[in-house]
Amino acid sequence: MKSKSRKILSNLIWIAVIIVGGLVTYFNRITITDTIMAIGYEPSAEIQSIMTDIKLTDTGTRILRASRPEIQNADNFNQNCPTDTDAATLGCYYKQHIYVYDVTNTELSGIKQAVMAHELLHAAWSRLTSFERNQIAPYLREVYEENKDTLAKHMAIYTEDSQLDELHSVIGTEINPVKYPIALRTHYAKYFSNHTVIYSFYSKYHDKFVAIEKRTEELEKQIDAKQKQLDADTASYNQAYDQLNADIEAFNQRANTEGGFASQHEFDTERNKLLQRRDNLSASYQDLTTLTNELNALIEEYNQNIVRSTRLYDSIDSRAKKPTIIFN
Repeated sequence: MKSKSRKILSNLIWIAVIIVGGLVTYFNRITITDTIMAIGYEPSAEIQSIMTDIKLTDTGTRILRASRPEIQNADNFNQNCPTDTDAATLGCYYKQHIYVYDVTNTELSGIKQAVMAHELLHAAWSRLTSFERNQIAPYLREVYEENKDTLAKHMAIYTEDSQLDELHSVIGTEINPVKYPIALRTHYAKYFSNHTVIYSFYSKYHDKFVAIEKRTEELEKQIDAKQKQLDADTASYNQAYDQLNADIEAFNQRANTEGGFASQHEFDTERNKLLQRRDNLSASYQDLTTLTNELNALIEEYNQNIVRSTRLYDSIDSRAKKPTIIFN
């Protein structure tokens, strides 16, 4: 009887062990799966450097390695990151893999770090439970509303179902963490040990596009104003020029006509007035030349700005030509 009781107890213990083990496995299934997926993945030297740059936690490192990130040239990237938008695509999280476009423009240092972090957050979102997503959703919406002027255009192309996923990545890379609610800072701290560096990498390259766009707008306004001034001054100059020539011709006719001038004094006075108008017109011509040179300099800077802008946008664009940055 005693032996039978021991056997039953032993069986109950084993059942309990199996149940506990099953529960542990269930609640840690994502971690276990990621660990298995990461086996055999060896990041390139560049990816390893990026992983170091973006200050990943152990959780962030595990998710990134499980996503087997690759930095690819245009042909391979376009095959692995299908998109239905004409805008430039820098990276994607597709079929549980992260792909980043190989931007080689040295002016855009920091771009790969920001894109990698962005796509990592997509991978992280895919691992969150519905309960976890619902917990942070109000905070994501709160930050969005506070930065709507900046984010609205980007978010407009996303469906309602995908907006929170995209917001999770956009906010996590494009908004300064000091503006986050504490709950959101705590959430992102699961993946980055120093979240401010992510925003720094984003700002480092994004600010160049902003500066170019701002300067282009300034130049357009200056060129427009300068052109209007030049047109008005030129019209005024031409009118004065034509009138002076007509007055000179009339003066010469009087001078060649007997009795055209009542006295030498009148002749000298009228002649001096014409000479003064000629000198004033010459000064006006020099002003027009200066104004024209200033306008040409502005146009030259504008053209150079457009060329630089085009080169920057082309360097991030594996397929499209529209100057809009989209993360999938």
